[in-house]
Amino acid sequence: MKATDKKHCLAAAVILAAAFAPATWSQQVAAGGSGDAPGNYGMIVKTGAGYTDNVERVSDNGTSSLLGIVGLEFQARKETGRLQLTGGLDLSLLHYFDAVRDADQVVGGGNVRARYEISEDRFFWTLEDRWTQVREDFRLPTSPNNRQNLNYLTTGPDFRWRFTPAMDLSAELRYSQRDSGGDTQLNSQSYLGRLLLTRTLSQRASLSLVGSAEQFKIDDVPAGAQSPFFGAQQDFDRREYFLRWLSGTSRTNLSIEGGVSEIDGASRNDSGPLLRVAVRRQLTRSLTLNVSGARQFAVTGEVQRDFRLNETLDLSDDLVLPAAEAYEQTQARADLEFSRPRTAATLSYVLTQEDYTFAAQFERETTDIQASVLRRLNPRSELRLRLGRTDDKIKGQPYNVSDNYIGLGFLWRTTRAISFSVAVDQRDRSGGVFSDDYKELYGSVQIRYSPFGPDTGIESSIDPTGSR
Repeated sequence: MKATDKKHCLAAAVILAAAFAPATWSQQVAAGGSGDAPGNYGMIVKTGAGYTDNVERVSDNGTSSLLGIVGLEFQARKETGRLQLTGGLDLSLLHYFDAVRDADQVVGGGNVRARYEISEDRFFWTLEDRWTQVREDFRLPTSPNNRQNLNYLTTGPDFRWRFTPAMDLSAELRYSQRDSGGDTQLNSQSYLGRLLLTRTLSQRASLSLVGSAEQFKIDDVPAGAQSPFFGAQQDFDRREYFLRWLSGTSRTNLSIEGGVSEIDGASRNDSGPLLRVAVRRQLTRSLTLNVSGARQFAVTGEVQRDFRLNETLDLSDDLVLPAAEAYEQTQARADLEFSRPRTAATLSYVLTQEDYTFAAQFERETTDIQASVLRRLNPRSELRLRLGRTDDKIKGQPYNVSDNYIGLGFLWRTTRAISFSVAVDQRDRSGGVFSDDYKELYGSVQIRYSPFGPDTGIESSIDPTGSR
């Protein structure tokens, strides 16, 4: 692993650790936070063994291997009068005893979100860092030989001026950096300025007029390292002008953004409607529905799903193109959540369409369906079932991939600090045209040590060739 990659692996942990005073950290963890600085913290050290019958995820003659696993999980939430901070980290070192190459792998991901109030209700500073792993060659499945790190850092100040109790003006300034290490067209920097004029209509409703301008600077890539499909990428600007409506009741939250978005670059000038909608409705005490949709100019590496502790990397999480140029994205999503004291379940459906002007032959449509059921068998044990299917089409090629996944995990807390977990996964991918069809069976056995509190998570998959 490169030195820069190791820095990205540790970035989230360093930021999280810096937020807590060393003298009181363990006491706050054990107590779930203090009265002056409420928060929730947890850490798990894990070790075990695994087996996969297809390390490199190839269609024929896959390499099987036993694995040694050592890992660390860390979660934190801290809220004070001025600081709001949340973060998670999930890293595993995998040693492939029988693999042909890349015998040692570090896999995982993490994120940190922080907002600090410097001057009361007037001046804030925000920071967000997301580190994940994606495919280096988008035509092939994620595997030990087809994985690269992607770090997305954004930070900057927020300013607020209140004209009246019901009217205020906010200004947001952001610097963002996308870095996957080495010479790659994923690396870029951007500078964003946004103004929001907000009218509060009631305690639960507001209307904002928003305008933003963002400038993207693509890192120089040597000619030999440029993508053979897309050539050199160019700097560009993105502008958005829209109205934002926020409202909420005891059971329903609604967010609507509608307006115009524009792209301005050396080889592309385009504009189109901007629409983002999100609705959260509590149907019953146990059932909640989330529906969202968007039409926007998105940027590769910018709209990835958030890091999710203990969950696998799905095909729809991957970057489709090694480029930083904007593309037109249309997305619709629905999530159904069920929660009872001993049972939790989720069902999600996502439809995404990506249209590329600079590479129309790779316009993509993805459909993703996932389900998860967690059942607590007793106070010390729980069982989780995950299954999903992703259909991925690239319009300009005979590429119509179906990726099916099913995973089963069991967790048993033998003591307050020690847990035992078993996981089995099956993946089946077909329909590709780049030698990317494969089948894989993976299983693992782990011992998990939680020194500051009970193990509250269940790991249904470590997935050595595709986990976060």
